[in-house]
Amino acid sequence: MHRIVQLALVALLTLVVAAPTATPSASIGPVVPVAAGKKRCKYVVKKIKGKKKRVRVCRNVPAPKPPPPPPPPSAVKIAATIPVGFAPAGVAVADGAVWAASWFTEPAGKLVRIDPSTNRVAATIPLPATGFTWVAAAPGSVWVAIAEGGPEPQASHRLTVVRIDPQTNSVVATLKPGMAPQRPAPLAIGEGAVWATNFEESTVTRIDPVTNALVTKIPTTAEPGRQDRGRPSGIAVTPGAVWVMNHREGKLLRIDPATNQIVATVDTQDGRVAAGEGSIWVAAAGGDRVDRVDPATNRVAATISGCRETQAAAVGGGLVWVTQGNALCLIDPRTNKVVDNVAVTRGSSQTFGVTYGEGAAWVTDVAAKTVVRVERTG
Repeated sequence: MHRIVQLALVALLTLVVAAPTATPSASIGPVVPVAAGKKRCKYVVKKIKGKKKRVRVCRNVPAPKPPPPPPPPSAVKIAATIPVGFAPAGVAVADGAVWAASWFTEPAGKLVRIDPSTNRVAATIPLPATGFTWVAAAPGSVWVAIAEGGPEPQASHRLTVVRIDPQTNSVVATLKPGMAPQRPAPLAIGEGAVWATNFEESTVTRIDPVTNALVTKIPTTAEPGRQDRGRPSGIAVTPGAVWVMNHREGKLLRIDPATNQIVATVDTQDGRVAAGEGSIWVAAAGGDRVDRVDPATNRVAATISGCRETQAAAVGGGLVWVTQGNALCLIDPRTNKVVDNVAVTRGSSQTFGVTYGEGAAWVTDVAAKTVVRVERTG
């Protein structure tokens, strides 16, 4: 009996000693996986105590870095590239069509009508002159400003403004407001009139679209005899206001169409002018910034950087579209930030005019002799 008790005690002690020691769970941290590196080894011959020996040398190679995240998808896509048969410059949208006019390099002035449902040229309309062009359009009429000739001495230039009837695709009126610049002469439609800039004379000509007659010329400088001070280089129209860029002084002039008088001046920069999203947008001529002007205060509300060598601007589809080199710079008016820079032409091609309508932006490519259709992707 005594022997049995001894054996039982020995067995019990063995179980106690073999039992694992409990460790509080709080002391065990989570196992964090670590990217394992690799060990790279090679044999080299070294001289040790005067004797050559092969020695194994190893070094740790760090684990490769994870690949960068893919770039965000572009905000727009190239929907079509449309050959027009000549170098196009000015462009506008109205009456269910896209209208693009020829550049000064063409021996004869032309205007094409593009059908956005087929992305093809539906008609080609001869113009009475050739030169730098700008196009503006509204329901029932298309207007083309032509700075006749090319980059010759400015004294030889004349400004011709023609009206095209979209029902007949023909020129129905031709006006000669005065001297023209060595550059396109922007024009705009709104507030019951057509407004044509006259760079050489430092004036804006008001045209009555009912009679096709010149109504008046509005000086863009307050200094009589100093036409060189008020050269207009951009124009846009909003309800109750005509906005004209003063090229020499980098000032945006606000004209009251009820009185044909300048009522405010905004300190900004020389450049093309566009209207939309409750603001006026000034794209610096060949620069890298866009100013947003608030018409309620007549002041620059925001300056957006990120574009480069800007040419022209348009507003529509929730974006501001700015031509630059062979690309479009896209600005989100909700954030005043550049959201994309998208190449729309190839190689050394040069974008120039831009407009928005029929659900797309339309960009002229002078070198490639095409009009490019660009649409939002989301």
